[in-house]
Amino acid sequence: MNDRSMARRVRFICMTNRSGSSWLCHMLNSTGVAGFVGEIRQKGQPAKEWREKRDVDPYCVKLNWHMMQRVWPLMTPGEAAGARYVFLIRRDKWRQAISQYRARASGVWHLWAGKPIPARHNQVPFDAGAIRSIRNNLIAQDQQWGAWFRKRGIRPLKLYYEDLCRAPVATTRLVLQYFGLPSGGPINMYTLLVSRDELTEEWMRLLKEEAHEPSPAAPAV
Repeated sequence: MNDRSMARRVRFICMTNRSGSSWLCHMLNSTGVAGFVGEIRQKGQPAKEWREKRDVDPYCVKLNWHMMQRVWPLMTPGEAAGARYVFLIRRDKWRQAISQYRARASGVWHLWAGKPIPARHNQVPFDAGAIRSIRNNLIAQDQQWGAWFRKRGIRPLKLYYEDLCRAPVATTRLVLQYFGLPSGGPINMYTLLVSRDELTEEWMRLLKEEAHEPSPAAPAV
């Protein structure tokens, strides 16, 4: 056998924060066929965690551009040759930035189905400057991902958060098929809640008023 046929199947979900990556991971995990699906927890020691999970196959990792710079050199030639990449993007950068700002400020990163929403999720003060800065950073990260893929001749499966919201199960099946995994089993989509709410839309109105622009409608989900 060659090195590629013996290598474990490495699958990447390439993302920016608040682009639906956690929800997608939970749905992939619910299938029971995707092996490990999640992020590298030992942020300071990704090489250690990578080695510890060397026998996990398939190994599906979600990560941002900065973590990819540390993980990419850890792959064997066989893993690199067989790796597949999903590039998860959120079109609406304003609402993505609002979501990121609220999560950072409140410490509430996920809203779980069937559990109360923590009060502090709705107690974050509005800060237009912070939201704009986050938006600019998110745009820059998408551009970094695009340049990284082009430099290596990688053509990822490009998915959009808005499409994931509209058709979560179908989108998850598409990812499973692309990853070369069974896609016909049940998928539990009722794990995480969309964090966008009335406060998000109020802040959108305030941001657009500052810019003297009409506030665009929220995308359908």
